[in-house]
Amino acid sequence: MQNKSCLICHVLFASVSSLETPFLTKCCNRWVCDSCLEQNRRYYTYCPFCQEISITYRNTSYTDCSLPTYEEVIYNDLNKPNNTLNYFNEKSDKKLDEISNYNAIHYVKKDDTLIGLAFSYGVEIADIRKANRLFDNNIIARSTLIIPNYVGPSLSEKFSEEEVKRFQIRSKCIDPIEAKFYMEQSNYNIENAAQLYRDDILWEMQHPMKENVKSKNNKRKVV
Repeated sequence: MQNKSCLICHVLFASVSSLETPFLTKCCNRWVCDSCLEQNRRYYTYCPFCQEISITYRNTSYTDCSLPTYEEVIYNDLNKPNNTLNYFNEKSDKKLDEISNYNAIHYVKKDDTLIGLAFSYGVEIADIRKANRLFDNNIIARSTLIIPNYVGPSLSEKFSEEEVKRFQIRSKCIDPIEAKFYMEQSNYNIENAAQLYRDDILWEMQHPMKENVKSKNNKRKVV
């Protein structure tokens, strides 16, 4: 070390204090004294001899010729605790939990008005505006609205159609008219509608339709 000199100011380390801790560049293993580092901290990452930039990313050193790959950056970011992606995911999940506490989601139609929806659902206009952050009664730009403090199914047609399709998939009911009938009978509760549908299917299996051979008019009669 005594015969070594600073890469920047060329001072011999034998003439400086032994308390100094010079910096060793990673690219060419040359020393930079504390005085030069204090004057320009860029020498921690830039070597004027090699003219290369050396950076430290996630406790790993790189030069400008060997920068971290895209996969390394993404992997480190995903595995970093409390990273931004997890923060936004948690924030989104929290928002969904808040929305799920409300009772209904209404799909807005062209002829819907805030006053009409409040009357139909039996809730206050101020509550709907507060739940959806509306500054006035204009809902033309909205595709959906949260209906707070409402017990029951959504009154929007799109919601009803989606629930009917879910019931058809679950119960394997082919006829959409029949599926809508069961959903209406159960107040759009899929569990109750499916149970009602299964009960009817079971009853039909236990009571099959019987057919007589012939009637007096030579026509088959169903009993």
